[in-house]
Amino acid sequence: MKKCIIVPVDFTDIAFDAYCYANELAYSVDASLHLLHVSSGSFETNQPLDIKAGMTHEEMLLEKLKGFARWHPNDQQKPLHPVETTYQVAIGNIVNQILKVAEEKDAFLIVAGTRDKHTLKDKWLGTVSSGVSIRADRPVLLIPYQTSFEKVQNLVVACDYHADNYKVIKKLSTFSYLTRSTLHVVHVKSGEEVEFEYLKDEILDMLRTYADPTLQIKTATLENTDVVTGLYDYADKYDGAMIIMISQKRNFLERLIHRSMSMKAAINAKMPTMVLHVES
Repeated sequence: MKKCIIVPVDFTDIAFDAYCYANELAYSVDASLHLLHVSSGSFETNQPLDIKAGMTHEEMLLEKLKGFARWHPNDQQKPLHPVETTYQVAIGNIVNQILKVAEEKDAFLIVAGTRDKHTLKDKWLGTVSSGVSIRADRPVLLIPYQTSFEKVQNLVVACDYHADNYKVIKKLSTFSYLTRSTLHVVHVKSGEEVEFEYLKDEILDMLRTYADPTLQIKTATLENTDVVTGLYDYADKYDGAMIIMISQKRNFLERLIHRSMSMKAAINAKMPTMVLHVES
């Protein structure tokens, strides 16, 4: 059975960019796509529909969703790959429904579009992408607006003290194997702290245990007062195509800290950023 990638859709060009990225990624790793639109159940002014006699609101949205999958906003758009794609319209709270469908489909990944700025009109894919990345029990890949797919040759992994979790290591190994990419295990020191080196060898040993023998692994320790900025700077320098941020949720205080980091990644992402929780 193919791995499934969920793509939330709000019918904007931002969502279409995320869909195009997901289409390329699904094609490269032999996965299927499931496009999902969540509606409040009432007609919304920002989602005009062609009213058709005999069709329910949900049926009209489903038809619009299938049309969206064929939409090309300009002549420069690359043709979509022939990826197995299914469609669904759900009713209710947007974040809750995305997480529910992801669980029902046993999704390998959720791919969501995100914006550069956080404003009221960003309600759907601004707060939604952040909310999903914080609460999801599986990896969430955030795609910044106007980001084109690039072959994932270098994965930059934000590595911290909780990264020696075998479930996380297995997911990193699987994703690097599927994309045939080099893993850059990067630790960003944001102040005085215990040396990370004693854990690095343990993490590398786990990666080599679970990963394909041909996996290339590089490590680095950086100093930056802002973890997110340090990661993006490193990725820019070493041609990183994607950043993976590992988030831990052990207690309320740590959830608040990682909530802030996840939100910052969702809003300020300069390149595709995956949020992977230790419990995922």
